[in-house]
Amino acid sequence: YTVRVNNTQGQVSAASSALAITVPPVPVPMGPQPPVRFESIVKNGFVAKWDPPSPIGTSALTKFVLYAGTSPGTIVVFKDNVSPSAREDSIATLCGNSTFYVRIAAHNERGDVSLSNITNVTTPAGSPNAPPAPTQSGTATYYQLNVTVSRPAVTCNHGAARQWFTLWRKIGAGGAYEPLAYYPATETSAVTYVDNNVTEQTTYIYAVSVNNSLGDSAKSAELSITTTVKPVPMGPIAAPVAGTLTSSSVQITWAPPSPVGTTALKHYHVFVGDNSSVLTQAAQLAGNTASNALTYTVSSLCGNTTKYLYVRVYNNDDFNSTSATVAFTTPYALPPAPPEPSIVGADGLRVTVNVTALTATCTGGAPIRYYQLLRSP
Repeated sequence: YTVRVNNTQGQVSAASSALAITVPPVPVPMGPQPPVRFESIVKNGFVAKWDPPSPIGTSALTKFVLYAGTSPGTIVVFKDNVSPSAREDSIATLCGNSTFYVRIAAHNERGDVSLSNITNVTTPAGSPNAPPAPTQSGTATYYQLNVTVSRPAVTCNHGAARQWFTLWRKIGAGGAYEPLAYYPATETSAVTYVDNNVTEQTTYIYAVSVNNSLGDSAKSAELSITTTVKPVPMGPIAAPVAGTLTSSSVQITWAPPSPVGTTALKHYHVFVGDNSSVLTQAAQLAGNTASNALTYTVSSLCGNTTKYLYVRVYNNDDFNSTSATVAFTTPYALPPAPPEPSIVGADGLRVTVNVTALTATCTGGAPIRYYQLLRSP
């Protein structure tokens, strides 16, 4: 383009500099988007594949948007901002024996959108998903492990109802799994398996699977438990021996068991009785430190009284050892002083004195033979 100036006298100026403008071609619109096709179809998903619109058009593609749903009327955005160069995407975490509806939309720089027709795919039925890992219940010991299996309800059985949960066990990482127990999948409460078939200082690995009529699930994540060291049991405890014997008390002493065992001593229990067949616990004494007194006194006795005693000791593993029963007899003692005599009557010729018998139940260990009335001058 150029410009000239023309005045009223008919004079015309020279032309301006020229402006060149190139008219762009008429833009080619984006063509229709082909529908999605499906590959690698399994129970829990598939791969959606597509081609770009044909033609793509003058404007470059900016993204694809993938839509999916369980019915044509419930399709929603499954994945936005898919790369314009992408030609496939995976749809996973689905349920077997189910139909899914999919479509895709192409977007370009001009803001045009080309939306494909809806296509559908049906996933095949299959075995269930792996269940949660088992959990440990309680504390591991050298002789027992407790393993809990959860049986949560699920919304997806992949086309066939679950039947049984199986608890598996192997010994060490290199062992082979063997089934331990089976639990019906129709119940949803947790169950605990008590594994008594174990040895000390051994690692046991547990896992859970669940099946339906189409097969077994993969095994769950593993639970690893190691049994403890078997404690050394305590040795025997010797019979107690007499300490100080008086007419009113019996003191016994004893030594700790040998060996003590793997864990520390916890309690000494002293049993006392009037005969060798019926003894009851009279005391519980601490036994967890070296400074504990290894002695016990039975008091408030009478002379010539026989008491039967034995000692039982416990350690922190609740092992125990019981001594032999021994008998100790208190020595005889003087009887207690009788009550003061009382005057019944008196005159110039005589005095009448009343002697009262002892009422004490303990008379020193021997029966009363007679009372002696003494008079001072």
